[in-house]
Amino acid sequence: AAPSKRSYEEMTKAETVEAEIKPIAPATANDCKPEASSSDGSKRQRSTEPDDARYPTEGTAPRDEIVDAAPRLAQHIRTTSKFNKVAEMAYQLLANGRVTLLNSSAFYEVLEAGVAEGPANIRNPALRSAYSRLYAAAVARIGLFPAPVQPILRIWEVRVIAQVELFSKEFNHFARAAKQVRTRLLQLPCKDPSDEPPPKPGVRRDYLPDAWRQRWADTLFECLEVAAMALEKPAAKQEVFSLFKTAYDRRQHFSDDQQAALLKWDKRRCKELLKS
Repeated sequence: AAPSKRSYEEMTKAETVEAEIKPIAPATANDCKPEASSSDGSKRQRSTEPDDARYPTEGTAPRDEIVDAAPRLAQHIRTTSKFNKVAEMAYQLLANGRVTLLNSSAFYEVLEAGVAEGPANIRNPALRSAYSRLYAAAVARIGLFPAPVQPILRIWEVRVIAQVELFSKEFNHFARAAKQVRTRLLQLPCKDPSDEPPPKPGVRRDYLPDAWRQRWADTLFECLEVAAMALEKPAAKQEVFSLFKTAYDRRQHFSDDQQAALLKWDKRRCKELLKS
């Protein structure tokens, strides 16, 4: 069968995105070659680009392409129809070593914009793979980013990567994400200290700093919402119920609406236990 042709509307849309989001071309060896001369000794025509643009002189700082492009990328990554394309471009910048200690603050703004629209985009089946790929690459290079934003990257590790993995049909992937969520829940103190699980011998219990607990609670609640969708899968039920109880024992860290949901989930857990 002949391949299907792209519609005019699709082609126009793709061309528009290409025009608005110009890729950052990697540097090549040709950029550093000296100006050549012709056989008669005369020099070839010089570039019309101003010297101070190509060769910064004293008093002019060299321009960083990522710093220049970051505001444009941050604007477009918020748009659902452009997310996958921008996320792939951002991923390639990380993978190719273009993000450095010098420009990572600007690149961080792109990552921040990517999660600014709430969990709906992260949960969008058409975007999940691109989300996971980009943010996993950023977390793997966390040392490139300024120290003050590194804790936020750790939050995104759960909010994006673990949340996406909770949608997996593979139980091993689901269980791995559920373990990440439970580990962070255990770093919130219980409402009743007697509900705290006994620490492992020789292991000191470290709680999340007070200033970060609300933000972590919001992230973990998003993951609990996704985990709750897996209750109909018999293999996942015990993992989900474990998350419900762990969160309910620490309910004081969540908003009133979130606590109401935690209570509802815990009642369901207790009801199921009574049946068994």
